[in-house]
This record gives sequence, structure tokens and C-alpha cells, in this order.
Amino acid sequence: MFKAYNELPNNYQLISQIDMKKNKKEFLLINILALSLFFLSLFTLLYINKSISTDLIQLYIVVGCSIIYIVLHELVHALFFKFKNNVKVEFKFHGFAASAGVPGYYYQKKHYLIISLAPFMIFNLIIIPLFLVNDYWFFILAFLLAIHISGCSGDLYVFIKLLFKPKTILIEDYGVGMNIYNSDDINKV
Repeated sequence: MFKAYNELPNNYQLISQIDMKKNKKEFLLINILALSLFFLSLFTLLYINKSISTDLIQLYIVVGCSIIYIVLHELVHALFFKFKNNVKVEFKFHGFAASAGVPGYYYQKKHYLIISLAPFMIFNLIIIPLFLVNDYWFFILAFLLAIHISGCSGDLYVFIKLLFKPKTILIEDYGVGMNIYNSDDINKV
């Protein structure tokens, strides 16, 4: 289940792509999803705790932690790309997003679904201390959780899109997008 192929099997061919740079419609959809998730998450959390006040230091903490979070998010993807595979992960910043990818390697669907959701699942643990802290830190953690959920919009989009593909697909992630291959022996979806 966790084997990455360094060569595409002969009977596999490209069936679809997800590319945030080339496909403007997809790019717009993911950004609308990101903004919607951000505001929905933040407003929900702030509704829970109505006695929040903010100051400039809190905003600096949020900005600093957000930068750290982006790096950690991509490192989690990298960790799961490398799980049971000796691959070199490439990290990039595309102007609109950071990415971790492994061009030239092809991942099985189950493994890639885990790769795509790993940061979402791991960093959702932010919610645990959220309800154990005072109002000052609640605002900071709530904001970071909203940034996290919003930042996973592309991962969630990919997860949902791949979920309905055949179990035999192979995915090549090149950072800003991915190529999806399937055997020409199998009905394509």
C-alpha cells in the first residue's frame, strides 16, 4: 500500500490532472473554498467565546505562528511522502501557496489519500487546547485553527476528487498540481 513507483508502469496513461497554476477555474474554486472555510471556522469559534478582545501582540503572534504552521504543514506532507519510500521531496513557494511534491514518483491511491489528509488530521489537534486556555490565547488559537482549516482547502479538494477515482490510479505530485494515471486495461473514471 505504501510503495511509490519511480517509473510509471507501461499500461498506465494520464487520465486527468489537477493543476492550480494552469487551471484558473480550479484555482478560483479552491480559493473560494479557502476563504469560506476561514470565515466559517473563525466566526464559529468566535461565536463560542464572545468575550474576546484583541491587541497588536496577538496579531503578531498569529502571523509568526502562521508562517511556522505553513512550514510544518508541508513537512507533514513530506513525512508521509517519504513513509516507506526513499524519495527526495521538493519544497516550493508558488506565490499563492507553498507545496511539497515528489515529481517522477507515482503513489497508489490509498497512500496518496493519507498524504493529502495528514496535515488536516494532525493539526486539527489545535482544537483541544482551544477550550483549555483563557480568552487571550483563545483568540490566537482560534485564528490559527481557522488559518489551518482554510490552508487545507486544496488538500481537501484533492482528497474529494481522488476519492471517486478507481482504486488502481497512481498519482504523481509535482507540487502545484498532480497527474493522475490509470491502467488502460481498466475502465477509466
